[in-house]
Amino acid sequence: YDDGVCDLLEEAGFRCCFDADESAGRNWPHGAPPPPTHWTGTNIDHVYGDGGWTCEGVYVQMSQLSDHLPVVTDWVLTETSEAGGGGDVISHHV
Repeated sequence: YDDGVCDLLEEAGFRCCFDADESAGRNWPHGAPPPPTHWTGTNIDHVYGDGGWTCEGVYVQMSQLSDHLPVVTDWVLTETSEAGGGGDVISHHV
């Protein structure tokens, strides 16, 4: 079932962390599909960022606190500084 939410987010400029560049850190093998995030064995939990953010890492962690597993992400915000002449790139790690 496709509810169309992913398409709407992508059309608005958002990108799923599981679609991050292969250079992004992760705790499953590169080239393999992302691990399940739910006890049913499906990947249903996602984190999205817009074009100003770059996902540098995405990790699915084991936990017994919920029927969903946490998706932990590392993001870098890159913005252009108006005060620095309009062309300086400022990078923020979150």
